[in-house]
Amino acid sequence: VFTFGSGTRGQLGHGANNFRNLATPEKVQALSDEGITVRTVCCGHLNTAVITDRGGVWTWGMGDTLGRGHFLGDGDSPEPKP
Repeated sequence: VFTFGSGTRGQLGHGANNFRNLATPEKVQALSDEGITVRTVCCGHLNTAVITDRGGVWTWGMGDTLGRGHFLGDGDSPEPKP
C-alpha cells in the first residue's frame, strides 16, 4: 500500500509521530514489515483502513472518527494497528 497527500491526522500511516504531508506516494512500511497481504483499502478524509487476505482489519488516522482504540495523545495514530 502506498499513500500520499495530507497526513495531518496520521491518515497516511507512515509511523509514530509522522504527521507530515507527502506530494509523492510512499510505501506504508508497517504493513510490509508485518508481512501483511492487503486485499482491500478504504480511505477516508482523515483515516485509512485495510482488510488483509486473512480477514484482519488494520486502521490508522484520526481516532475520533474511526473509533478503533489506538490513540496517541489527541486520539490520532499514524501507525497502522490491527
